[in-house]
Amino acid sequence: MAGKRKKAGTVLRRVALLLFIITLIVSLFYLGNDIRDLYSVKLKYTRIKNDIQDEKTKTVDFERLWKINPDIVAWIEIENTGISYPVVRAKNNDEYLYRDIEGNYSIYGSIFLDERLHDTEIIKNRNNIIYGHNMGSWTGVMFGELKEYLNSSYLKGHERVTLYTRDATLHYTVTSVMHADISSDVYETDIKGDYGKWIKEQINKSLYPCASLSEREMSRCKRALTLSTCDTTHDNSEKIVVFCVESKTDD
Repeated sequence: MAGKRKKAGTVLRRVALLLFIITLIVSLFYLGNDIRDLYSVKLKYTRIKNDIQDEKTKTVDFERLWKINPDIVAWIEIENTGISYPVVRAKNNDEYLYRDIEGNYSIYGSIFLDERLHDTEIIKNRNNIIYGHNMGSWTGVMFGELKEYLNSSYLKGHERVTLYTRDATLHYTVTSVMHADISSDVYETDIKGDYGKWIKEQINKSLYPCASLSEREMSRCKRALTLSTCDTTHDNSEKIVVFCVESKTDD
C-alpha cells in the first residue's frame, strides 16, 4: 500500500513539473512577443524622428509626417525622457486608442489630441489636452514615463516640454502634477472667466510644488498644455496629469 502511495506521489510530482515547464515555455513565448513588439514600436518612432527632425535647427518636417498620416498635427518632446512622438488629431477619443499613426492595430495606440480640439489650431488653443497610454515607465514608450512625475525628485531635469507645430514651436514648463478624474476642470478646453485664475487653480492642485509663477505671470499666460495618462496603481477613475504653461524663454 505504501509503495502505491509513493508511486502515485512520484507521478503527481512529474505531472506538476511537466505543467510548470509548459507554463514557463508559454509565458516565455508571450514575453518574447511583448519584448519584440516593444522594440518594434521604439524602432519605428526613432526612425521617424531621425527622418523628420533636424537636430541642429530643431525643426520638424511636417510635409514628411503628413505622408505618413495627415492627422498628425504636432510633435511632442519632454526633455531627458523617451517621450518624443507625433501627436494626431482624433474625431473621437477612441479613434487612436488602439491604432498607431499608420492606422494599424496596436495596443500602444498613439499620442492624440482631445476630440474637442479636432478642428482647432493648436497655437490658438488655451488648453491643449494630449492623451497617451501608460505602458509602464520601464517600457520607455508612449506616456508611461509621466508616472515618474509622481515622485517630486523626478521633476528636476524634466521640467521642459516642447510642442512642435507647422506654424510655431511652443515651449512649456511643468507647473503642476496631479491626480484628476475626467470631470476635473483641468480637462476644460474652453475656459470661461478669468484665465489666470484657472491657471492658479491647476497649480494649487499639484501634489508638490513645481515651477513657481507670480500672480502677474499667471495673468499673462496665454496657453496651457495638459498631458494625461492612466494611473494603474492608484485609482482607475483618476488619471495622472502633468500640467504645463507656456514658457517665454527656452533656456
